[in-house]
Amino acid sequence: MTEGPYGYFLTFTCYGTRLHGDSRGSVDRKHNLVGARYLEEDPLRSATERGLMTADVASLDEPERAIVLEEIISSCSRQNWLLHAAHVRSTHVHVVLTTATKPEVVLGKVKSFASRALNKRFGKKQRRWATHGSTVWLWDPRRLDRAVDYVVRGQGSPMQLYVNKLAWEEYMDHEE
Repeated sequence: MTEGPYGYFLTFTCYGTRLHGDSRGSVDRKHNLVGARYLEEDPLRSATERGLMTADVASLDEPERAIVLEEIISSCSRQNWLLHAAHVRSTHVHVVLTTATKPEVVLGKVKSFASRALNKRFGKKQRRWATHGSTVWLWDPRRLDRAVDYVVRGQGSPMQLYVNKLAWEEYMDHEE
């Protein structure tokens, strides 16, 4: 039996793209249990949050997504984190990895490293990411498998996608 989780499923969004009260649902500090329902649509809350924004809505175009994915792969290697899968979308990023480092620390570092790489290539931007993100602890191999499957297959057409070929050959076989 392992002492800690098998891995973590991290998600973070571009600034302003997923506000509380949004019709797609969201999670806040009071409603963040695994498997819990999203917050209901609340146009007033969404409008209030939009009014509190301090920068324009951010998103990632194709060149930016490529740089973010490259930096995630590189930073995981530098930090000795085992990267299982990553998918960089236009409004959010999913990462599944295994490490002994606390997931909140990993999330902060991944966002910071990605921001530095984007700033170096495209110049500084006022806000790229929403505050914090989701850090789901994956306590058994099935949950790790499901998280990878969701990142690989549950996001629609692939944008910038990485799958650890050594660990997840069955996923790669289905994609070819």
